[in-house]
Amino acid sequence: MIVCVPLFGRRVAPHFGSSSELLFYEVHRDRVQKKERMQHSFNDPMDMARKIAESEPDVLVCGGIQNFCKDWLALRGITVLDNQTGDAREVVARLKDAALI
Repeated sequence: MIVCVPLFGRRVAPHFGSSSELLFYEVHRDRVQKKERMQHSFNDPMDMARKIAESEPDVLVCGGIQNFCKDWLALRGITVLDNQTGDAREVVARLKDAALI
């Protein structure tokens, strides 16, 4: 499973569309591995949503996200787990342990 996290430093970005960096994790039953880090200048939240969708993740983990972006991503088969805060790797590990991803 591929999980995308917009970053603010090492933390999950608090507002979708405000991050210039995306981190993709590959998640397996027994571990979370960093897969790829992508830096990009996004013009607006939909620009970020399009870039994420191009990378075909299974899940997006983020802080706050606009409903139109969340719905747009869901229509493309990407599960959005919003209202997440904290260190990106720890958040992904916690969600994995809780069987949410």
